[in-house]
Amino acid sequence: MPTAEHLLVCSRLLRKANLVAGDFEKVLKRVKAGDFVYMDPPFRVKARRVFNEYDKSIFDSDAVVRLRGWMENLANHNISFLVSYAQSDEADLLKEGFQTEVVTVKRNIAGFSQSRTRSNELLVSFTAPTKELKVAA
Repeated sequence: MPTAEHLLVCSRLLRKANLVAGDFEKVLKRVKAGDFVYMDPPFRVKARRVFNEYDKSIFDSDAVVRLRGWMENLANHNISFLVSYAQSDEADLLKEGFQTEVVTVKRNIAGFSQSRTRSNELLVSFTAPTKELKVAA
């Protein structure tokens, strides 16, 4: 669990956050150098039934390809990001050429706690290089 101090630091940082509702492309068009982008899209996994929509729109295989294009665009512009996605064949497209880590998560979507399961999620990231400060001797 985070400490109270850690939560206060996060709270101060979130005051500067700009939350935007809409398709991820609408949001990603607004990012700039120095930003950090966290993306947690609905999952489009052919091998099993998973949650793949937040509203009337569906996160389909075309959206996975669009997301991959934006990940490359962000990296090409040295914008750091983290994407969390269900470990799957579709995630293999997203991870190619980026840093990855597999984590086990507990799904809390099921209505009954005994129906909630653990599954593997893939974290895909890119960390933009930082400029080193030159110190005069």
